[in-house]
This record gives sequence, C-alpha cells and structure tokens, in this order.
Amino acid sequence: MAVSKKMTPKVQYCIGHDRVLPISEFWDSTNQFHPNGKFTYCKECVKEMFNKYLTKTGSLEASMYFTLATIGYPFVRKLYETFEKQLKDKRENGITKTDSTTYNYVGQYLGMRTMFKIDSLNWNDFSDTDVEIGEIKKLRKSEEILAREMDDLKLVWGKNRSIDQIEYLEYRWDVYTTDKDLTDYQESQYRNLCLCELEIFEGDNIDKASIRQRQIAKVLGIDTFQIDKEKTDIEKILESQIAVLEKEEPAEYYKDLKMYYDFMGIKKSWDDHVIRPLRNLLLNEKEYHIEKEVPKIKEN
Repeated sequence: MAVSKKMTPKVQYCIGHDRVLPISEFWDSTNQFHPNGKFTYCKECVKEMFNKYLTKTGSLEASMYFTLATIGYPFVRKLYETFEKQLKDKRENGITKTDSTTYNYVGQYLGMRTMFKIDSLNWNDFSDTDVEIGEIKKLRKSEEILAREMDDLKLVWGKNRSIDQIEYLEYRWDVYTTDKDLTDYQESQYRNLCLCELEIFEGDNIDKASIRQRQIAKVLGIDTFQIDKEKTDIEKILESQIAVLEKEEPAEYYKDLKMYYDFMGIKKSWDDHVIRPLRNLLLNEKEYHIEKEVPKIKEN
C-alpha cells in the first residue's frame, strides 16, 4: 500500500488580517511553533509592522530587531551586517530606493539566510538571537525615516543637502535641543550652530566655521566647560553656610569667640577623629573628651 505524502495547505490563517489567506502570502519559517512551516503573519502584515516600528524608533536596526521578535525569528549579528552591507551597495548603485513603503526589508533579511547554510541550522526562533537589546544602535535617524521626511528637512537645512549631511545635522540638532523649550531665535541659532559643525566635520572652511561656532555658542550661553550636575549634600550645606557669612558682618560671628571660632566644625572633627584616637593610642588611654583651647584675640 502506497504511503500518501503530506499535502501542503493552499491557505493559512493570518493573525494580522484575522482571516485566511493564500499560502503564497506567507514567508517560510523554521520556528517549530509555526504551523505549516510558515510565519503566522503574512508578508504584508510584516511589512506594515516593520514600518510602524521604523516610525516609532527612527532606526533600521531597532525596527528589524522588534519586528523579528514579534514574528518569531532570530536577530543574528552577522546576518544583519550582511543584509546592511548589501542594502548599502544597492543604494550606492542606484538599484533600490530607501523608501520602506516600497522596499521589503524583512524579506531581504530573511533571504540572507541562504548565504550561511551551516550557521543557519541554528537560527530557528527568536531565542537564538545573539544581540542584546542594549546593543541595538539608535544614535541617528535612519535613512529610511529621513527619506520620508526629506522634503520638509530640505526646507529646514537647505535643498542641496545630501541625505548623509541631513543625517549628521539631525543628529547634532537632537544632541543640543532634546528636552529643551526654545524660542524661534534660539532654534535658529542652534540650527546655525549645527551647520557650522557640519562644515568642520566635512573639512570645509574650518577656521571660519570654528570662529562662527564659538560666536554662536557664546550667544546661546553654552560656551562654558562646566558640566551641569546634581550637587551633593555637602556642597549644598557649604553653599548655604557661605551665603550666610557673605550676607552678615564678620563682627557678628566674632564678638562671641567661644561660640563661633569653629563655625564650620573643622577643628572639632580633627580633634574627635584624629587627635583623640592618636593620643589614646600613644598613651594607652581611653579618654573620650579633649578640652579645646579657644584662641585669644589681641587687644589693641
């Protein structure tokens, strides 16, 4: 009796569409929990998912990471780097556009698997990911996001700017202005500052650009090297005591010398923690109190 082969289903349920779709609308999956060897999201749903993550994170790498986590496929460093290099080559040769609404990035990433036949045997589900979430790069807006906003960005930075230049300008703008409320004038000055830094970065008119950079930084009040940080409790106490001393006449603190001669408590601390323990150690005593000598003021 002949053994019948397992029939490949013609349709599959798509989680995203909440309905059955032709099996050709799904990518092959090695995830053991995916029925029929197909992802549970169709190609169109995966593409839409990737675009939403791209809009939210502004990073191609982060978008790929979160999309793969959702559909159940590993993010592998060497696989992604190969995908990224191939994508860059295609852009430089004018083969593909950067618009993620037309280009299917996840499909291209999954297609890279065939280049690593032996290694890919261990790439089955997201648990095989070899990159921690903290390692995902998100320093600048990706080219995909910039491509969507290019028309608006060129109005801000200049119509002749390349996508690499705008990427750098947007990065520097975020560094300076994140979480800051700016007036129109301040916003304009910060943009001018970013343009100066672009000239320096690209090696154009470095001397003149550096002079303008310093002038703009001075106008914005960011030309100092002091780092803003939370003051310690000791610093706050000292500042408070100094403020009191500066507001009062010195005589107010010296007319009763016995009360104010050790205003900062430095001598007391020295006596209690250095002199007394050392004296007790040398004399083999256990004295816990030392009389402090009050300095005498010479009378005129």
